[in-house]
Amino acid sequence: MKRERISLSISLRRWKIRPPFRACSGIDRFQSRSCRDPWRSSDWRRATSQPKYSDRGGRYRRSHRDRARASLARPGGNVTGFVDTSPELSGKRLELLNEIQPKNAQIAVLWNASNPVKALDFKETETVAKALGLKLYSLEVKKPKDFDPQLNSTTTHHLGALVVLQDALTIGNAKRIVDFAQSSRLPAMYGSTEFVDVGGLMSYGAHFPDLFRRAATYVDKILKGAKPADLPIEQPTKFELVINLKTAKQIGLTIPPNVLARADRVIR
Repeated sequence: MKRERISLSISLRRWKIRPPFRACSGIDRFQSRSCRDPWRSSDWRRATSQPKYSDRGGRYRRSHRDRARASLARPGGNVTGFVDTSPELSGKRLELLNEIQPKNAQIAVLWNASNPVKALDFKETETVAKALGLKLYSLEVKKPKDFDPQLNSTTTHHLGALVVLQDALTIGNAKRIVDFAQSSRLPAMYGSTEFVDVGGLMSYGAHFPDLFRRAATYVDKILKGAKPADLPIEQPTKFELVINLKTAKQIGLTIPPNVLARADRVIR
């Protein structure tokens, strides 16, 4: 059995075995239904006796948020792994965006309203925005056809910047989002490097190579007999700031030297 063949999504499919557990890396990132949204999936309901979390209307009540956070520490059933979201990420993204354009008082936030994990992220972003004296304009999408009207509303409402919360839906439409931001000369902060790699201005998010290395240790523990229910679903501890200077030049934006100095990767 060759451990170097571990799938990055920790599915173990390359080993051609069907383990009695699911270990997912980047729960809201991948297309797999069970990995994208474990708290609502049929696999989760079969695997654990924890209550089903309802997100009717795309929003969580406080009790649901508390339960979701508690279930990260003790997921129960046969579910474990890593997520690519963390409360401090939302605040840091807004702070960075505010540093490169301090006069922007209104910022659009594009997010998948059908994803309960992104509902939590948006709530965290709202909290930080209030502390910074910023006003957020929510752009909620649920399917690809929602993007154009929502993005066009940034022009209608004269919004000065854009934050994109990453998940499978927004990453799948990354080029469309990035092209709009460039053509509108709209400074944008993204949640993952996929956007910057296709021309996005900047991203701040989890460092995925680090998540994958940590996920490999979980696979090793499980193969040695550890129960998935005893392994907490962990959040990222290492983050990455990527800045695209080509895009900054195209939209007429100068990145402050103190922000540029903190970048982990710069595209010139």
